[in-house]
Amino acid sequence: MVLEGGGLSARGVGGSLLLVSPGLCYPRNRMSTDLDQITADAMRLSLRDRVQLAQRLVSTIDDEVELDTEALWFAEAERRLEELRSGRVKGIDSENAFRTAREALDR
Repeated sequence: MVLEGGGLSARGVGGSLLLVSPGLCYPRNRMSTDLDQITADAMRLSLRDRVQLAQRLVSTIDDEVELDTEALWFAEAERRLEELRSGRVKGIDSENAFRTAREALDR
């Protein structure tokens, strides 16, 4: 099995997963020491390359968090709508809600 993307690839070799990057090869069962090695390798990059690497890593996190957050908000909206429809909660008019919010912010 070979997975590739962003200059890295993952290869199944003899029941073990290897992360492969130009000049780097990391067995799965050594991830903590490999993380230290990857960090050390990254620190030897130029400032410009480290910034690009950091941006790439953060963008992968942002994408995942954004998808998870969107799904959570959708589920919360569905839950609240069901509570209103079932009568378990009673809605308040927006004028009261905004007044209460403004008062809380003024404190």
